[in-house]
Amino acid sequence: YLGLAAKKNDTSYCRKVQGHNERYACFGGWWERRDCSFEMIVKEGIDECWLDRAKREENMTFCKKIKNKGYEEECKESIIEIAYSRKDPNICGHLIETCAYDIMIEHSDVSFCNFIISDSFRDSCYLDYARAKRDEGACQNILSDTNREGCLRLFKSDQELVEECKISDNIFCL
Repeated sequence: YLGLAAKKNDTSYCRKVQGHNERYACFGGWWERRDCSFEMIVKEGIDECWLDRAKREENMTFCKKIKNKGYEEECKESIIEIAYSRKDPNICGHLIETCAYDIMIEHSDVSFCNFIISDSFRDSCYLDYARAKRDEGACQNILSDTNREGCLRLFKSDQELVEECKISDNIFCL
């Protein structure tokens, strides 16, 4: 009867609902809340609700509540797209660094590496962009001298590398 009450938006059906919590939710019209509490009570449509709520509220933390891996992935991709369209990976909440990296990969937009706080992860972001887009300039943003040098070596010819190793004790030369 709970489902019928929700479907018809009529709490008169609630008198026939069994269970204290279910009856309370029914008389309270929880189906109107749009917070997934009703779906959790009826044990139906829970993943779809979290997906809709994450998109509606632009909040990736709801994606973690989704059990179905397909819906969870769709949820994360949706939030990442919103973050990209707004140029604001902060929408991704505590996953901001991963989100910024994913946006950089998905949209080849190196500016998103700037949102990454961890020096080593940010360096990896610039390196991966430089490698994927064949953009030597991205190497200049790498903080670690060793990683920057490794990145710049991607753009040298084999002959240049051989000559460099003849005159240096570079860690990249064996």
